[in-house]
Amino acid sequence: MNQRAFFLVFFSIIVRLNCFGQCPPCTNQTPNFTIPLPEDSLPYRVTVEQADFSLPVGLQSFSHAVYKGEWLFIGGRTNGLHNVDNTDPTPAANSFPASQQNTVVYVVNPQKKTSYSRSLSDPTSKLTQAQIDILSVTNALFYQTLNKDTLYIVGGYGIDTASQTMETKPALTAIDVPELIKWVKKSSKSKSASKCIRFAFNPVLQLTGGMMMQLNEHEPFLLAFGQNFAGFYVQTSEGSYSQQVRSIQIIDNGRDLYVQPYHLPAPLATYRRRDLNVVPIVKKKGNTLAMAYLALSGVFTLGGGSTPGAWTVPIEIEPNGSSHMLDPANPNTLAQAMNNYTCANVGLYSQKKNSMYTLLFGGISAAIFSDGDCENSCIALIPNAGTTFTTCCNLPFVNDISTIEIDKNGKFSQYLMSSKFPTISVPNPGALFCSDDPFPPDSPRIYYFGANAAFIPNEKIETYPNQVIQFDELGNKPVFIGYIVGGIASTILDTNCDSDTIASPYIFKVTISP
Repeated sequence: MNQRAFFLVFFSIIVRLNCFGQCPPCTNQTPNFTIPLPEDSLPYRVTVEQADFSLPVGLQSFSHAVYKGEWLFIGGRTNGLHNVDNTDPTPAANSFPASQQNTVVYVVNPQKKTSYSRSLSDPTSKLTQAQIDILSVTNALFYQTLNKDTLYIVGGYGIDTASQTMETKPALTAIDVPELIKWVKKSSKSKSASKCIRFAFNPVLQLTGGMMMQLNEHEPFLLAFGQNFAGFYVQTSEGSYSQQVRSIQIIDNGRDLYVQPYHLPAPLATYRRRDLNVVPIVKKKGNTLAMAYLALSGVFTLGGGSTPGAWTVPIEIEPNGSSHMLDPANPNTLAQAMNNYTCANVGLYSQKKNSMYTLLFGGISAAIFSDGDCENSCIALIPNAGTTFTTCCNLPFVNDISTIEIDKNGKFSQYLMSSKFPTISVPNPGALFCSDDPFPPDSPRIYYFGANAAFIPNEKIETYPNQVIQFDELGNKPVFIGYIVGGIASTILDTNCDSDTIASPYIFKVTISP
């Protein structure tokens, strides 16, 4: 967006007040958003392009690890958006069909563009069905240790085959990453999968849709936000939100595995969040650099009903688990407008500028830039192009990319990047869709990417201990910083129908140009 277009945005806010009258009342945390700025003042540009290889299948909401250049994927789902219109709690109407839980472990080598797979039900796994159920959940919390050897997975939502009910697992899984990769690639020459995987159980682990972090071995593991969802998902479902950042100690000697919860903080109504981005940040503290975390947006506010809202005000989290939300009443506090749902993201910190930048790729937004027509911009098959900042109560899928900046004075800003995900047309238009809207035959649909996708960094890039990229070391030429992998790909901005979406097999390369 050029400077002239940017000023048109503010002018259009004044002339389009009737647009808000056309939209249902929004129930976002704050009544207004901080309008994203153009990227002009940022010290970089970003480019996203389709890679020349892909996942063997579409995957979303999975857990993953990286070891010696290879990617390990486990759990998640092989279909797109769950059915959000379901009003029937019977097993036949399960919005998260067990048949589409991912029960296969995948290993991808991005350099050789090769992939390997092995089912958790393979006889060589020697896993019980109950263990397979735990390993094939969706939206689990996970963390790979700094030495890369262990992948910890907490909770997640999935089937209990024995009872045929859906539940959030009260489980911690410890995976020996190199050994499980070996089992996938050469099961005849490796340990069984059961020998690579250990379990521990505690009610404090019963979470889905949150994030798991640890700064180093001297700090606790943090389980940030999420919910305990029991039973089949229906329209009236809420789940029990944790509304807190839980601290736990994992006692792991390589054989025995235990979980010791620390004192749990009191739940806070403003922490009622799930499906959000909790990102690592670097900040200057005196003459040294300090590491922390930032919780961005997420869903859903207590409004619920037909107009569920997004949280908009960030929460800062220290490595010890203490946290505080920025003041919503302060006019200088960021009220996040775009990329509000879990999406691929990556952080960059510049010591020269003492500024932290977090890139958010696609996903779901509470607002978009369009022609200002709420009805036709927020729920249309193809959004109406324009420069008007438009609130969308329905939280549509987008291909937009934004940056959250924390500058040297601690001020938060959001910037809309000029680049987007590349345009990829949906094959065989008409075969996939269930939307009631007639689709123009001369305008094929495209995919909207990013929701529940993962960012996998280029291992050759210099990072801080919390994996934030050292921006000043990138130099002055374009640098490939990593891949965006999987997620939900939607064929329409707004849909309640699962067949309008797929689990994405696409992989994208991300380049930063300082």
